Amino acid sequence: MYNSKFILISDELEPDDILNNYDCLKYCLGRSLEARPKNVLFYACSNHKSHAKYFDEIVEFEEMTEREFQDAVVSLAKIMKVIIPVDFLREQALIWASDKHERSAATAREYIKQVIWELKQD
Repeated sequence: MYNSKFILISDELEPDDILNNYDCLKYCLGRSLEARPKNVLFYACSNHKSHAKYFDEIVEFEEMTEREFQDAVVSLAKIMKVIIPVDFLREQALIWASDKHERSAATAREYIKQVIWELKQD
C-alpha cells in the first residue's frame, strides 16, 4: 500500500470555488485539509470521464443522503450570505434536487446559485 500512487480527480471544480468557498471545499473533502502525501496527486478537471481510460480503478463518491445534501445547501447559503429560513431552504432543496435526479455538492451549488438569482429578481 505504501508503494502505491494515487490520483484524486475532482471534476467541476472551479478556481472561484476554492478562493470564495474554502469552507465548503473543506467540507466536501472530508472536513480537513492538510499537506498531501507524496504518493497522492490531486487533479481538478472539467470532465473526469474523459480521463478514466488512463486509470486501473475509478472510485466514485456515492450520492449524498438527503440530510448531507441539506447540510451542504445550508452551509453554502451561510457562506454566500443567503438569508432564508433554514427549514424552508432544506425542504425546497430536496424538491429541487429531485428534479435534477442527483444530490451532490455540485447540485447544492447550482441550487444556491438559483436561489440567489431568484432573490435578485424580487
